Amino acid sequence: GLRARLNLGHTLAHAAEAASLWRLSHGQAVAAGLVAETELSLALGVLDEASRSLPGRLRTLMPRLGLPAAFPTLDRAQFRQALLRDKKARRGIVRVVLPVRPGKVLVRKVPLADLLSVV
Repeated sequence: GLRARLNLGHTLAHAAEAASLWRLSHGQAVAAGLVAETELSLALGVLDEASRSLPGRLRTLMPRLGLPAAFPTLDRAQFRQALLRDKKARRGIVRVVLPVRPGKVLVRKVPLADLLSVV
């Protein structure tokens, strides 16, 4: 529902904030998380056909808004540990909000390796 839509981008963002030792602001982390989770949605075949250009459009839009389109270089082990500590993580599987198309999302359980592949 609405709460899930508001969490789009936040799963990876919260891990990035922790891995950066909070040098990355929440807004910066959510912007990069939104792009990464949209790329993950494309990679997993969740984005509908008409929305396949969405990750590229977001990568172009974020810098125009003064926001990052990707996470800075972060310690991978710290990032991984932060994801595993997430309240939505269980046994290496993390529940993530993924876009289907603008305005529509779904919550899906995603293996940690898939999450790390888009960061």
